[in-house]
Parts: sequence; structure tokens; C-alpha cells
Amino acid sequence: MAYSGYASKDTRKLQAGVGSTKAGSSHHGPNTLITRIRFSPEKAFEQVFFEAPINENRTRIFFVNMRCFMLEPENDQRLIDINMTVAHEDIRVIEALNPVRTPHTTIKEVLLPQDKPVVRYREFLQQFEDRGWRIDRRAFSDQRGDVAFAIPSPLRRQEKHWALDPIPLMPASEPTAETGAARAAGG
Repeated sequence: MAYSGYASKDTRKLQAGVGSTKAGSSHHGPNTLITRIRFSPEKAFEQVFFEAPINENRTRIFFVNMRCFMLEPENDQRLIDINMTVAHEDIRVIEALNPVRTPHTTIKEVLLPQDKPVVRYREFLQQFEDRGWRIDRRAFSDQRGDVAFAIPSPLRRQEKHWALDPIPLMPASEPTAETGAARAAGG
């Protein structure tokens, strides 16, 4: 985790401590983001975001915020309001982005050392693509409204009598040195 050395006005309201805040993020699978914010050994938040795609351009996010301080019910709404303020700030930034999808390669981006969680997440997604698990959104869009699809599963490889076709997938890509090593290690 990295030291922020900064306490926002809302953080100061929480009396969480200035200059000792540590924060870090990780992911679990392709759609769960975990953020840990530690203000002091006794005061911390853990936030889990579960992302559920609605369509290729919209995602519903379920947000679970856990804390080990300010546990009294009268603090609930105040913390909800702080989190929603941050979320709405992020939404305004994200909705103004163009292009709306990230480039297929990080060569087309300016990434800093602080972006390591983003890079690691992209490497994780690349492993899906290497295995041929990326949805072919163009083929899917061409058939939207005419065909119902199912998400492929291991059972589909064993039993061939399915009413629904599997969703169109991109062909497996040639693994890079990193993703090939992860695949060999069972990742």
C-alpha cells in the first residue's frame, strides 16, 4: 500500500488522522474491485465493488463498504453521503471520457508507476483473451435481437445437446511470455 500523505476535508471530518493514511486496491476475477483504506491501525475501510455488465456500454456496480470504526447507526448516512459524493465525481469524469473503451494495448496510454493495479488487471484480462474467452462484441451485436446466447461452460464441452448457442467469442490469441507463464502455472 502507498502512503497518500493527504487528508481531504471529508477525511478530516472523520478524524481519521492526517498523513498516516494508507490505501491500496486489488481485484478478484474480472469484475470485483477491492479497495482498502487504512487511516490508522484502529480505523479502516474495506470497499468491495461488484460489477455486473448490463450491455457493452453500461455496467451496474454493487458497492459494499465495511468499516471497523464509526459503527454507530447515526454515522451510516454521513458515510453513505461521502461515498456517493466520490462516486458521482468519478461518474462525471468517466462519462466525459473519449474513447469510451480502453485501448487494446497499453502502448497507446500514459501509465505511471501508480497505475500498477491497472496494468496487473489488464494482464489478468489478457489471460482470458489468450484462452479465447473474450466475447466477440461485434458478432454478438450483429445478432442481438435475433438470437439468444448462453455463456460457455465446462459442461458444454461434455454435453452437446444445448438449446442455446454459445455467445460468440474471439479466437484465442497467442500468449505473451507473461500470460504463457501464468497459464503454465495454472493461472
